[in-house]
Amino acid sequence: MAIPGFMKTERISLCLIFILCNVLVLNAQETIHISLGDREDATCEIRETLMKSRSDQVKIIFERGVYYCLSDYANEKYCVISNHGNGTKKILFSLANYKTIEIIGNGATLLFHGRIMPFLFENCQSVKIKGLTINWDIPFTFLGEVVSINSKEGWREIKPFQDGFCWKVEKGQIRFPNIDDFNYTCLGSTLPFEKRTKRVVHGAIDIDSNPSGVERMKNGNLRIYEKLNYYPPVGALLSSKGDREHDRYAPAFDFKECKNICLDSITIHHALGMGFLFERSENMQILNSQIVLPKHTQRVISTTADATHFVNCKGDILIENCRFENMLDDGTNVHGTCVEVDEVIDDYTVRVSLKHFEQLGFKFAERGDDIWFIIHPSPQRGEVNTVSRVFTLNERFIQLSFAKPLPAGLKRGDILENNTWNPTFTMRGCTIRNHRARSVILKTPLKTIIENNQYSGIKPFSLLKADTVSQKTLSFDKMCFTK
Repeated sequence: MAIPGFMKTERISLCLIFILCNVLVLNAQETIHISLGDREDATCEIRETLMKSRSDQVKIIFERGVYYCLSDYANEKYCVISNHGNGTKKILFSLANYKTIEIIGNGATLLFHGRIMPFLFENCQSVKIKGLTINWDIPFTFLGEVVSINSKEGWREIKPFQDGFCWKVEKGQIRFPNIDDFNYTCLGSTLPFEKRTKRVVHGAIDIDSNPSGVERMKNGNLRIYEKLNYYPPVGALLSSKGDREHDRYAPAFDFKECKNICLDSITIHHALGMGFLFERSENMQILNSQIVLPKHTQRVISTTADATHFVNCKGDILIENCRFENMLDDGTNVHGTCVEVDEVIDDYTVRVSLKHFEQLGFKFAERGDDIWFIIHPSPQRGEVNTVSRVFTLNERFIQLSFAKPLPAGLKRGDILENNTWNPTFTMRGCTIRNHRARSVILKTPLKTIIENNQYSGIKPFSLLKADTVSQKTLSFDKMCFTK
């Protein structure tokens, strides 16, 4: 005969054992192996493999090889992406709320087709990625060699590149990349590159190209009718990346509110926006990595925007022994985000608005953040106050309440800037060249070290000093500028 008290104790013990086992499983690191498989499209297989994970501590190990990834079966999610276009994105790796996540690439290549975001990390406490290459089979650019120009009649004739590129002439206009029914509405940002070196033509001007018409010649060349103040030189390679409303789909790697990120030996050959984007993240390292053109290619463009970009980050940023080439914007850009006063609600509360169209929806502040007040007409940072409550109205408007009364005289049009989210910055042993825009642009009042780097671009180096009275430490050691 069973003893009731004993049975009750036994059931409690079994429950405790069950709970303990589940806790141990959740806290143990899980290893996920991703193999090449036999499918032409690896997207489904990768997603199915990831869905089997039940731990918040994961190591993902790739078998060496090339994984061809289409956008058809990628995860769909509405994304707010700083300095890109907001909207529903297709994502291969959507990884959120991991305590630790490690990705061992073993030299694997992810080869993408169409509009897709390779990696999105959200609220991860530790991220390590090593030995992985990112590329696209068909770049989201148009390329042709300038054959002749006629500035008087307002046209340029180019020999379009066919191999490895996708485009068409439709209703008297060039449409590209002509992938999955997507095309840019115009040529857009257009820049000439030297044919031999694949660097930006000296003295070149970035043209916002919107031709009045395009004529296909009998020899296969294209005559582009457009009156310009600047015509690219004959012999140059002319590359276009599309209209500004759509030419930044997503970065290759996007980190949102993550900590302790280490990226080592990563190669990016192409991306539909930036290479590495960090938003409100803390402690970031990019080591021994490169954003470069693939070998033996006709391409002149790697990423269609910045190589690296940091928005309202804090802790330490380290970029070491890296090479960034042929981007269509900055090598690295470190900055915060400002908002404009829309209405002073009461002595403690203010409604503010995000003004830049590529900052809409960005998380400007959270409870506990210290905020600078910049009162027009003075550009100087003034009082500091601490956020006590955040009420997000929509992607443009935010209502902020503060621990202390607002500064006297605060009015519509004045500026707020986040004081809490500023990083230290170190870049050493890096090469940034053959690209549009600036090699380095910094806006942080904290310690900055720049040493043993080589910069070459339209604007090799720009430093925006965040605070003229701050104790910024800026070290320049063996820095080389080249034309």
